[in-house]
Amino acid sequence: MSTKENLSSLPESLQPLVPSSGFTGPIIWWNHHLGFGGVERQICATAQALSEKLDGKADLQLLCEHLDSEDSTAGLEQATPFFANVSDIFSNAPLYRENSAKALRAAEQNFSGLHPVRQQLIAMYAAYFALTKPRLLQVWNADYIHVALAAVLAGVPNILMRCASKSPGFRHPKGIESVNDKLAHQAFCYLCRFPSFFMTANSKEGLEDYRNWLGLPPGSIEYTPNAFVPEQWQQGKDGESLRASLGIPPQAPVIGGIFRFSFTKNPQLWVQTAFNILEANRECYAILAGDGELHAEIQDMVRNSPYASRLLMPGMLADTAAFYDACDVLLHTSRCEGQCNVVLEAQFHRLPVICTDCGGPSEIITDKKTGFIVREHDPNILAAHVLYALNNPEWSAAAGEHGRASVTRTFSPRRSALTYFRIYSERGCV
Repeated sequence: MSTKENLSSLPESLQPLVPSSGFTGPIIWWNHHLGFGGVERQICATAQALSEKLDGKADLQLLCEHLDSEDSTAGLEQATPFFANVSDIFSNAPLYRENSAKALRAAEQNFSGLHPVRQQLIAMYAAYFALTKPRLLQVWNADYIHVALAAVLAGVPNILMRCASKSPGFRHPKGIESVNDKLAHQAFCYLCRFPSFFMTANSKEGLEDYRNWLGLPPGSIEYTPNAFVPEQWQQGKDGESLRASLGIPPQAPVIGGIFRFSFTKNPQLWVQTAFNILEANRECYAILAGDGELHAEIQDMVRNSPYASRLLMPGMLADTAAFYDACDVLLHTSRCEGQCNVVLEAQFHRLPVICTDCGGPSEIITDKKTGFIVREHDPNILAAHVLYALNNPEWSAAAGEHGRASVTRTFSPRRSALTYFRIYSERGCV
């Protein structure tokens, strides 16, 4: 759909559906779904801490595009206590139907280069925002540009786009969720014309990458670090049971990986590295948890190897705390990341982390002290670092203690919430 779209002939100005002065409604956060990956965990952690500053949850709402998928159930249960309302755009259709025709005409006129389906999505959101009149909209995934375009069309006076990785220009051709890099660049450049639009990033490297990609001056994008809630990880930790269920001997060393099987996460590199480790250490096992579009390819890669009995793929794990408890080392092989939740969680569980040099993790891992940042995306070099951690238990134990202390100290939800509260305050939203 996106390859034929073009935003090169956008209007210099828009006549919003509602004057900006009319937007005195709630703060609305938007996310595509509630599958409860990294973004969803950040939403809940930040909302819980921010609700105290917002005098309870009555002023904060969560809007999604989809809540009907099976994997949204757990995320919905986690998120609901922190918001006055959690809903999706389609279930709200009866509310904004009277605005829809006007919004669609505006979307077709102003965004004529976009596919009709995307124009319809923009119109739906614009009609909804014209009805609810949020004084601030925060989009938690910057890859979904149609939501921000809709907010501009509606007239929302404050539109915050949160960037959780590097720019689409870096991730092209396969690492962006919803649009190609050319279309994304056109959209972001257009949005940056509006005083209502501003951006944050959850890693300093990602911030600089977006800024350079868009040609923005220093200070244009705010740094908003991830939040980590230790209390969420105190229960349900039973690594011994997980090991037993997977047939792993009690004393066997275990390397772990847990992520979405996508191009950006580079699961092929993870598996190739694991093969080298399992070849060098015949007592070692590997657990690769997760799912995604490359799952079948990776499963075949493992099944056809000599290591299938020791490289175990349990799929999605409900008890991720048990996963960390079952492992001795975490291996992460992404091409690019923001401040990765998996790295935060692993370090809190006292695991040394061996990670490719891919952006945000270098702001979490203290190289050689809490793990290793490996510049070369090479399975031999990565395996050597993992084997060092396995062969040096005293170093690994110290790395685990340092990592836990660092995560607890640096990534508190209160710090994250105060950052957002300050940003909201500076724009007169609270």
